[in-house]
Amino acid sequence: MPSADFGKYLACMNKMLTPGGLLLLHRMTPSRSSSVHFRSLHPELPIEPLSKDLAVAESGGWELVDIETLASDYEETLRVWIGRLRQSASGAASAPGYAGTIGHAGADRLAGTYAHSYRAWLLYLVEVATSLHARELQVHRILLRRTHRARSVVC
Repeated sequence: MPSADFGKYLACMNKMLTPGGLLLLHRMTPSRSSSVHFRSLHPELPIEPLSKDLAVAESGGWELVDIETLASDYEETLRVWIGRLRQSASGAASAPGYAGTIGHAGADRLAGTYAHSYRAWLLYLVEVATSLHARELQVHRILLRRTHRARSVVC
């Protein structure tokens, strides 16, 4: 999410939490030497550096409590998801009664829609897992604390 939208999101969260309240976020950020850009599902989506996210949070009245890198855990999880997605795709259309319950024409339409969604999600998951493995992308768990009264923001 671009910094401007991230700032609006944090302002809304600020309004929802009482002073001292905690906000736990997971953020994907590029490594310092990377120019990673998700081409698959979000070609226009910029991925902001961690330093920019933290600056936006601090300028919005949040205190950084803790930060942890989760890239290896995310990569491992994505590899499991990729395997399960592939496994479910191979069994879905061949399930007994699949075409019989909705008719052959309906099954063909559904299969086409499913195939498109399947390919899009598979590409996205593989792209993120590969970027994490190549250390072009990082995932951080960020714990923030609300420090002052919320600013006037429409959520």
